[in-house]
Amino acid sequence: MFLKSDFGGPKDLPGYREFVRSALVSLVSFALDFLVCMLIVERTGMNYLVAMAISFTLGTILNYFLSILWIFGRGPGRWHTEFLAFLGTAGVGLVLNGLAMYGFTSLCRIHYLVSRVLSSTLVFFFNFACRKFLIFTDGEKGLVAWIRHHWAHFRTKHPSPRHNTSV
Repeated sequence: MFLKSDFGGPKDLPGYREFVRSALVSLVSFALDFLVCMLIVERTGMNYLVAMAISFTLGTILNYFLSILWIFGRGPGRWHTEFLAFLGTAGVGLVLNGLAMYGFTSLCRIHYLVSRVLSSTLVFFFNFACRKFLIFTDGEKGLVAWIRHHWAHFRTKHPSPRHNTSV
């Protein structure tokens, strides 16, 4: 697993620090998400799932920037594909949050704010794994590296007519 260490214990492992920092960033992002969701539902009477989608988006944007600045960093020249991959995993996280909230609130009759906490806790582990192993990876591993590699291969096979100098 990503928290095990062969040298000195788990606190010496970079994955441990990333996990702890990711948990702290998720708490800050979730605080924004939770407050915005509550304000939207309580002030406007909007459906809790629509409010969750709006607040989740704001929390995700904050989480992205904090992830770059404090947890994972960023590779040179990668931000376009990195951000798209981050949005893709966030979209899956949004769907998972919505399904969990619907299940907890509508089916189990749990208050929507308690459901928000439960669903976010479940989705945190999915998000961390995606960010750690697919998006903010070192070197040539992960989804972002795979996209860059295949895009470069596609561009060599199918050059743009605008850049064709043989005309």
